[in-house]
Amino acid sequence: MTKNNIELGLGIIKNTILDNLEKSFKKLDLGKEVDALILEVIENEKAADEYPKKTKKKVINLDRPKREIAPENQCQRIMKNGQRCHGIKTNNITKSCWGHMTATEKEEHRMSKNKPSGKKHSVQRQLEDEADE
Repeated sequence: MTKNNIELGLGIIKNTILDNLEKSFKKLDLGKEVDALILEVIENEKAADEYPKKTKKKVINLDRPKREIAPENQCQRIMKNGQRCHGIKTNNITKSCWGHMTATEKEEHRMSKNKPSGKKHSVQRQLEDEADE
């Protein structure tokens, strides 16, 4: 167990004991002034306890609207099912996403870091473009 867990457990036990004391003193008929004084002391003791609080778990909202990519930033390639790929364009030269780049284009992309290399497409990509159209 960690120190925070131990302190948290001790704080819970202390607050439970203080709650039970408060209930017990309310049952006794000591007078309004004495009851108010006892309740004030108990509340001060609860407030003085600075044990670590549990952090809230991050809630994931699955109903939120999906992120939209601007058309000029989308991949221009055609997928196997005939629809246009709407992935994020990673290469400005070939206008395609990482999944649609060939091995040579991926290597060129790594070397150039998205800087135009002078070639528009590799030979293999030109054949794919002609086949898609």
